[in-house]
Amino acid sequence: MLDNTIINKAKIYINNELVWLCSAHDMYHIERVYDNSIKIFEWEQDWDELVIWLWAVFHEMLDEKFFQWKKENQIKKINDFLNSIELTDTQKEKIIFIIENIGYGKSLSWKTINKFIEFQIVEEADRLDAIGAIAIARTFAYWGKIKRPIYEPNQKPIENMTCEQYYRAESHSINHFYEKLLKLKDKMKTKVWKQIATERHIFMEKYLEQFFAEWKWER
Repeated sequence: MLDNTIINKAKIYINNELVWLCSAHDMYHIERVYDNSIKIFEWEQDWDELVIWLWAVFHEMLDEKFFQWKKENQIKKINDFLNSIELTDTQKEKIIFIIENIGYGKSLSWKTINKFIEFQIVEEADRLDAIGAIAIARTFAYWGKIKRPIYEPNQKPIENMTCEQYYRAESHSINHFYEKLLKLKDKMKTKVWKQIATERHIFMEKYLEQFFAEWKWER
């Protein structure tokens, strides 16, 4: 059972820190990935729920799309908060490791990484929130926030994107589907979530089919 005092303290802190981010990366997103994680727990054992919760709360604070020039400052802020509550050294190490390494862009530069159970769970949970109807809404919210086009026909998606290219964000919203969202289904490992991801993936494909049909005046 999670300590409500810690939960509320973390929520207040993160709302103040991330109030300026777009709605694709808000507290609702944090709560969705946490809920996804809890559901994955049903098929996993030997996990630490507090590690999962605190990762979910703080994972946006090291998102390089927003904080690529402030990493050391952000890590200090997170450490200061973690030191203000009762955690073991192992819990702190896991939380910081997950926050520093989780994320699709970061995964593009991985060679080998120690994926302990909490890391595996939150990786699945975060990816699931980037597939489906909510993912479509999040895509346009974020790309609108950084003032990129919805679609530019002459700008094709990058097939084998690097970490640097991912965070540079010089593309457009529709390319993001092909550069990331449509690739996530095949990266899911938990059987139940892979099935859900497949259903959401099909929905995104249907959306894109309709988008291009309307763009070409075919429907």
